Amino acid sequence: MPTTALVAPSPSVARVPGWPWSHLLRMRNDPLALMAEGARLGTDVVRLSFGTIPAYVLYAPEVVHRALVPGDTVWKGTRGSKLLRRILGPGLLTTEALVWRDRRRRAQGRFRHEALLAMPGIVQRHADRMIADWRGADPAGPAEVDAMAGFSRLALSVVCEVLFGIDPGEDAARVHAALDEVLAGFLWMMTFPIEGVDQWPLPASRRHRAAVEELRAVVQRLIARRREAGPLEGDLLADWIRAADEGALSQEDLSAEVVTMLLAGHETTANAMSFTLALLATHPEEQDKVRAGLDAGDNGPLERAFNEGLRLYPPAWVLARAASGEVDLGPTVAPKGSFLFIPIAAIHRDPRWWTDPDTFRPDRHLALSPAARAAFFPFGTGPRRCIGEHFARTEARIALAGVLRAFEVTTERVPDAMPTVTLRPRGPVRLTLRPRPAPAA
Repeated sequence: MPTTALVAPSPSVARVPGWPWSHLLRMRNDPLALMAEGARLGTDVVRLSFGTIPAYVLYAPEVVHRALVPGDTVWKGTRGSKLLRRILGPGLLTTEALVWRDRRRRAQGRFRHEALLAMPGIVQRHADRMIADWRGADPAGPAEVDAMAGFSRLALSVVCEVLFGIDPGEDAARVHAALDEVLAGFLWMMTFPIEGVDQWPLPASRRHRAAVEELRAVVQRLIARRREAGPLEGDLLADWIRAADEGALSQEDLSAEVVTMLLAGHETTANAMSFTLALLATHPEEQDKVRAGLDAGDNGPLERAFNEGLRLYPPAWVLARAASGEVDLGPTVAPKGSFLFIPIAAIHRDPRWWTDPDTFRPDRHLALSPAARAAFFPFGTGPRRCIGEHFARTEARIALAGVLRAFEVTTERVPDAMPTVTLRPRGPVRLTLRPRPAPAA
């Protein structure tokens, strides 16, 4: 892969004010605010100051398409991508070119509709278990719950059963604890002035490395458990294990794919469900509309509410790439070695594409304008669009429907968003649940 070049940035594009390293500091402290400030300049491309490395933020869908869809002039060579590779290993999320294409091909079949026919029943079973836990000792009274904790347990169980063919068992708690530690430190490590701080002998770096090692240890136990569970067929992990046994994947590759799926396959969906339910809890009129649809057998209002939750709080809040050659962005040409950022969270709230962009309005998705449709890509775009979109939408639809049929949900406020590898709630998502009578037949 090409190395990052130190090249002079083009002076012809708008620039967020700041001294040469200030934007790196702002990326550490409040990257969402930095990206939103760039959007307020109202131009398609904005330049940031990362010292001697030119960095461009792409705000217009057509510019994003121009940069990402060809797929041969950008690669995941940014500092954050390198850090993520040290965490996850060489898996589907971090590999490039022919290696990535081979990994995508190996996994693609397990995410097709026909391969997931058993998934709705599995999700429903785990959702019913979560709802029963949330009812608590007094099924008739209100309950106070942390939605993020519940959805995280549900999503991890679903991933392990559908894609791995096993129950995570006691390792579920270890996965959650290790991921929390890894994600909590990601942003400051990525934006540290000197690259590679995750390898330093600092207390935070040691905790980070210990969490990564714990994740890898859990993965080895999951792999061993799948080997003991029966024939290696019928699920994605079985496919990967067979490929490793046949020499098509190394043991490092096998471990990396499982760690990647633990992160991408459950963390993002749990975040999206938590934010969506909190938004509905603060908008009772929209909650009633969704529930009325469910009672009538119409999933449309729920799907629109989930889309609106994804618009306001996209789990993949930013995409980052490095230019492996010159990239024609339209307003300017990004030189080889530049960094390109696609701030999905900011594009999803840009008033050029969205009316009243900060307001939760699910019905806007009934008939999106062509501009808004192009500016809505919560699962990414281009060749590396998320492989698990159908998986995530199926899981969210069933789990959220189960909760809303069972409860009326309230809360004081939607939690703040914390940008790490994903956009996740900052702290617990505390909701009050009041049991709802079953609808009349």
